[in-house]
Amino acid sequence: MTIKLEQVRNANTLSSVLPQIPIIYFYNEAVECPYCRVRLVIQKVKTRTIYTVRCGKIIITEYVHDCPCCEKLFAADAVAKLVNKGCNYSYDCLVEAGNLRYLEKRQLEEIKHIFLQNYHIPISTTQVRRLCYQFLLYLGKFHYLNVTRINQSMAKRGGYILHIDSTCEGRKPHLLTCLDALSGYVLYSQKINGENEAELTVAFQTVKALFGIPCCIVHDMGLGINKASAIVFAGKIKKKVACIR
Repeated sequence: MTIKLEQVRNANTLSSVLPQIPIIYFYNEAVECPYCRVRLVIQKVKTRTIYTVRCGKIIITEYVHDCPCCEKLFAADAVAKLVNKGCNYSYDCLVEAGNLRYLEKRQLEEIKHIFLQNYHIPISTTQVRRLCYQFLLYLGKFHYLNVTRINQSMAKRGGYILHIDSTCEGRKPHLLTCLDALSGYVLYSQKINGENEAELTVAFQTVKALFGIPCCIVHDMGLGINKASAIVFAGKIKKKVACIR
């Protein structure tokens, strides 16, 4: 089968222009065991089909080696960087789903059709939802790993102004959000049963432990928020607490 250059230019994914599904082989870079200094041998070969935004549908074949002496396994590091264990959708699918959902405000069904039309990736709405949840999980981990950099950024502005509010739909749990009014950073977010003193106190203690004492606090006149903020930040706020209705 002949592939025209124009096909490649107009294609969204590699697999959409190839005559068959691409097969990519992965090996561990180590030749010998770093502990026993013995040459590694192939222990097993794993093959699975995965989907990526860049390539579409591909088959990956991973060679897993082991040490004949200590029996330690050595998998291909590149596979772990491409796709999560036990998942058929790569990390770039996760990022694309997250961007479409939370930046472009797309619905799950819309994302499903975008994946199929643009990247030739069949996916269910349930799997799209899972990818979006995983995106938030990784985003949260990335956020907390960079607490030091966030604090340095806020310190250059002279500190931060803590805005506190929670929202809910009917009788469902509240979503508490704490953000810095100067930078616009969402510093902390958590689901709580309601604006009660006990849960808010724990949340505010976490904010204080991560980001220090704010210059001032802006919140509504809720009884729970008033009491919890007074417990956690009493006598430590640089400026008077501001309350809004």
